[in-house]
Amino acid sequence: MIFLSSCTQNNQPPAWVGNFSEISIIAAQPSTKNINNYGKYFYKPPLNLDKTKNPKPAQIPDFMNIKSNDAFKIFIISLKEMLKLRPELIEASSSIQEKAARVFEVRGDFFPTVNIGLVQDNVLASDYSNLSTSRQTTGGYLDAYVDMDTTLIDFGGRNAAFNAALLEKEIAYLDFDLTTNKEAFKYGKVYIEYSSKILEKFIYDDFEKDVLSLQKEVKERFQGGVTTIFEVNSVEQAITRFNIRKALYTQELETIKSEYLSVFSSSDLEPPMVDALDLLEIGKTKILQPDTLYKNVSGFLEEKIFDKKHKIALQDYYVAQSSVSPNLKTKLRYKAFDVDSYNNDYEIVLTFTGSLGVYDAGKSGSVANAALKRAKIAQARKNAVKINNAARLGTIESQINSTLARLSKINDATKKYQSDLKIIEEKSKTVSYSASEIISIKEKIFDQKLSFVDAYLNLSKLSLEVFHLHAIYPSLIGLGINDEGDIL
Repeated sequence: MIFLSSCTQNNQPPAWVGNFSEISIIAAQPSTKNINNYGKYFYKPPLNLDKTKNPKPAQIPDFMNIKSNDAFKIFIISLKEMLKLRPELIEASSSIQEKAARVFEVRGDFFPTVNIGLVQDNVLASDYSNLSTSRQTTGGYLDAYVDMDTTLIDFGGRNAAFNAALLEKEIAYLDFDLTTNKEAFKYGKVYIEYSSKILEKFIYDDFEKDVLSLQKEVKERFQGGVTTIFEVNSVEQAITRFNIRKALYTQELETIKSEYLSVFSSSDLEPPMVDALDLLEIGKTKILQPDTLYKNVSGFLEEKIFDKKHKIALQDYYVAQSSVSPNLKTKLRYKAFDVDSYNNDYEIVLTFTGSLGVYDAGKSGSVANAALKRAKIAQARKNAVKINNAARLGTIESQINSTLARLSKINDATKKYQSDLKIIEEKSKTVSYSASEIISIKEKIFDQKLSFVDAYLNLSKLSLEVFHLHAIYPSLIGLGINDEGDIL
């Protein structure tokens, strides 16, 4: 039987009327171009179709080929233990459980539903003079029934809803990884900033011992009459400058330490610094092609999420179409009459109900249009993420090269100052003692060491951002979820 769809409303037509190439015909696909999206009409997804499983916890890999292997493992372990307690990760884990339940909920629409009920009617008046019936005509009667309802044809609505539920669950998994990636990047920077400050602490302590030793030596020489008050004042002024700088450093250290301990409460109080070059080498081992560390080859994580959101919006569009397309339902009812005085009176009725949406005040059309707009927005955001992140990777590459060049210059300057210091110290032993020149060179070496740590911290941050853009953290940290939704 062929049933042609039509529309008589004077407002916005139902969704399926929006494209006249999709004139709905019973037992025929509304549009061959959408056949893969709609699926079959008589279709029940098997229980094993949803093969997505909760992510399993993984051991932290051992990168023995890098210099800072132990420091890196401590870094990753600290991140893993911290992330287990983050509310953002707990919420993302709960979302996975909710989306998994939604898959089973939508799958139920493909199966018959069975209902058992009772009907109590009180007869107020009746006249059966022209009708032969054994039904009670006074008082009331009590009937019992068993219904089995089944949807036979809905033009792909159930399939689209089921596909959307599967996509939503896949997004929940990706969101879990995305949250892991964002939180690890955010607090990873806190970790390395604090560890760099700890490294600076050793530089400050060494310089302080050195300058105090020089102060003692100058005072002894002055008391012995072999140097001038000018040399003593030069060292005293250097100590004053150092104390001011150390006070500022101590303030910065306490601020960063407080931020670090608020997150990594059970971690090492003096975390070791991870080698920034090691981070880059690890990054190369975690992408598809090691020579594409600064390129987008496999797609960014957010890009994949927006791609699935685009597909979900299309599925919502198909659901809107289905809601006003022809549908066919069946009801099989067994009804027992007068069960309170049962006399084997019953009936079995098979009912077929077909319907077609003709007027819904534009509701389905609005829902369909909104779904198409969401699909368009998701596609636009996907493209924006791809362009922005690719551009950022290119910028990071130039920044890393610039930082490496800066580190090289700092090393060269440090070697030069160390060479000058040896010459001056030898000159002070054999020709004339000059504490002012010695302290001046020592201050320059001190500055270069701090500059080196600062540049290396910047290089580490850039490396961590590469991890973030390529979403490397989830594979390194290896968080998992058990059946109850607890993070492992």
